[in-house]
Amino acid sequence: ALNSCATVAPYRPPRHSALFIQEFSEFLSILHNSFDSNILAGDFNLHIDDPADPFTTEFLNILSYMDFTQHVAQPTHDRGHTLDLVITYGLSTGVSSVVDLAISDHFCVFFNITSIIQQETFVRTVMKRHLTPEVAAGFLEAFNNIPPTNVSAPCDAIINDFNRRLESALNLLAPLKTKNLQSNHTSP
Repeated sequence: ALNSCATVAPYRPPRHSALFIQEFSEFLSILHNSFDSNILAGDFNLHIDDPADPFTTEFLNILSYMDFTQHVAQPTHDRGHTLDLVITYGLSTGVSSVVDLAISDHFCVFFNITSIIQQETFVRTVMKRHLTPEVAAGFLEAFNNIPPTNVSAPCDAIINDFNRRLESALNLLAPLKTKNLQSNHTSP
């Protein structure tokens, strides 16, 4: 099976909501159980840099408990707080830089993700005939040389016999050849 990765860009409004921690915990649980790896990169409007904030402590405890990692360790807002986060599960991730692009009061967080690319080989068996103009030219003669088995049989039997004769003539002139085809599928 191919590895699955969910990428989510959450936004949490600045106002404190008592339900946020519970809802976010349930959301992480769904992601954790549904995907092999996860990336959450967005504006959480939490002062992650303030360990004295009980809301922040509870948020970080949920991440830790579910094996998610928060990677941003520097200010992402012009007032000096870390509000924009990169959170991952099952991926090797590093924040390369946090840059003030002067287009918002939030800074841009650049990060890298290292992933293993799996090469999966699929073998497919195909059967084919080599049909040429010579095969077409000799087909009618080959067909006529194969006698019908019972002309006075019911209609279904006559049709089955006709199909048998067609296949026999074709097998005589252009026999089925089996070939195994390999294809590589790269998955991130």
